[in-house]
Amino acid sequence: VINQRWVMYSLFIGLTLGGVPVVWRMARPATPGMIVAAIIALGLMIGLALLQLYGVVGGGQGSFPMLFIAGTVRASAMILPGLSGGYLLLLLGQYLPILSAIDQFKDALRDRDLSAAMSPALSVMLPVGIGVLVGIAVVGNLLQWCLRTFPKATLGALLGLLVGSLAGLWPFQVGVPPEIGDTVKGMVVTAESLGGIDAEDWPTQFFSPTTVQAISSLGLVVTGFAITMGIAMIGREKPSA
Repeated sequence: VINQRWVMYSLFIGLTLGGVPVVWRMARPATPGMIVAAIIALGLMIGLALLQLYGVVGGGQGSFPMLFIAGTVRASAMILPGLSGGYLLLLLGQYLPILSAIDQFKDALRDRDLSAAMSPALSVMLPVGIGVLVGIAVVGNLLQWCLRTFPKATLGALLGLLVGSLAGLWPFQVGVPPEIGDTVKGMVVTAESLGGIDAEDWPTQFFSPTTVQAISSLGLVVTGFAITMGIAMIGREKPSA
């Protein structure tokens, strides 16, 4: 995600698109209420993507409240059909901090350094884990109630969330080193702080892909789509009597 962003984002696009037929199969035929719910959810996701682009959301990396929210969101994505939890974590700016903490925890266990393992476990993995438990308990029951009470509108909203999530996944963007005077994570970059800014916190800019990148990106999208559709097909298979 840091060094090959276009590769991972292309795969995310395919994984997300693969969920659209799954939800549509559950939601059809379309009704006015379903269409309205889909449009509202689509607008919400596009709005969030724009807020992320301008740096309004995605702050608070590594803070306990944001990591708790990230865990809740991740659990919600596990329950909501086809929704990409990875994308939602990217949107919140918590994807890389969580991956980094897992790597630190894994390395500490490998070195049998329990003291070093406690830091990522308590500061990152604990709030995420609590958030996951809350998300499963709350969102699971809420989704069950919504599907039972407003099935068409709920599935329409899920469809809008899926399609709208693509707005923030344009793959051809790359992190660029900040310069003195830029604002990173709400702080103005100075000559003293410039060297301490991690690559994961660099601002991003769009670029024009080469022919090879464009073709490879399309192939990754197709691969991600096939993976999600394959999992959905396996899930629909019923054991024979």
